[in-house]
Order: sequence, then C-alpha cells, then structure tokens
Amino acid sequence: MKDICYASLFDKKDLPYVYRLAEEIRATHNQDLITEFNNTLDNKWNDHNHLLHVGNKDIEIQQVSKADDLVVTAGVNQCIDQILGSSTTRWQFMARGTGTTTPAAGNTTLVTESGSRIDMSSFGWREYASSSLRFAGIHGETIPTITINECGVFTTSSAGIMLNRNVFSNFPLTHTINIDGIVLSCVVEFVPVM
Repeated sequence: MKDICYASLFDKKDLPYVYRLAEEIRATHNQDLITEFNNTLDNKWNDHNHLLHVGNKDIEIQQVSKADDLVVTAGVNQCIDQILGSSTTRWQFMARGTGTTTPAAGNTTLVTESGSRIDMSSFGWREYASSSLRFAGIHGETIPTITINECGVFTTSSAGIMLNRNVFSNFPLTHTINIDGIVLSCVVEFVPVM
C-alpha cells in the first residue's frame, strides 16, 4: 500500500469555493475533480502553477506540504475486514495533530491529536477509484491556531480505528484562526510489491 498526503492552506475568502468543490465531488463522485485537486497541490509543492480552478474561479493555494507515509497495521486489517464483508464500518473522519515522531506500522492513534475530527462526508470527501481510496477533510478558518504536523483517517469521531498516519514534520503548516483554512487530502493506493 502506498499513502500520499497533502496539507494545504487556503485564504478564508476562498474556502466557500473549496466547500463547493467538495460538495460537487460528493454529489457526482467525479474522480477527475479529485485528481485535478491533488495535481494542483503537487504542482504548488513543486513550485509550479498554484491556482486551483473551481468552476469559473481561480483560487490561490497559499502553502502546501506533502508526506509519503504509511497505512498502519490496524488500518490494513480493517481494509481486509471491509473487503471480506465482516465489517461495514467505513472511513469517515479526518484528524489533525501536532506530533512529530516518525510513523510506525503499529501506530493506532495520532501522537498529539488536536481538536475535533472532521466528518469527511459533510466537510470533504471519501471516494474510491479502481485500487485507491481518496479522502479530504476541510478544517475551516474557525479552528484554533495550530501547526499541523500529522493527520490520519479514522472510522469514528473519537477513538475508532486509524487507517493511516501522515507526518509533515519537515514542512509543517501553521493555520491562523479566522485567517485561513486547512485541507488535508490523502490518497491510499493498493499497489503490488515488485
């Protein structure tokens, strides 16, 4: 399994457009919109074009951080249970935190989770395409000021099973309350080992 995650900051005036994009993704399940969103974040990460196109509006992405981390053992086991049909519990919540330790396969929680988890079925998206799972959680401008160092996808709004742990310790992003909002976007790919 391969896990890529982006943390991005958007000015609060542009967040309504990001929410509108998420709503369209949830309604239409348009995978191209998710791919375009993540590709635009990757371009910003690589110092290229950093405008996100939403409808007829171009939105500037203020900052991006990227992490290539891992799906944890408990997350792999839950995925297997979902595939086998022995569990109907799905991935629904995105958590953020300030912990900086290196991810390990045995992690079951974020090191230092901060604030309430975001329900991606209302404030983001939870999609699948072919052999990948695609998630995003929009953490709006009203969340307290925080430096985001880690994030993860969970089954419940508290406790629950963690799918992955991503750490941005080399390039953390700092959100300032009532100034900007954070979007955390993860792609988990089921790829064969060569």
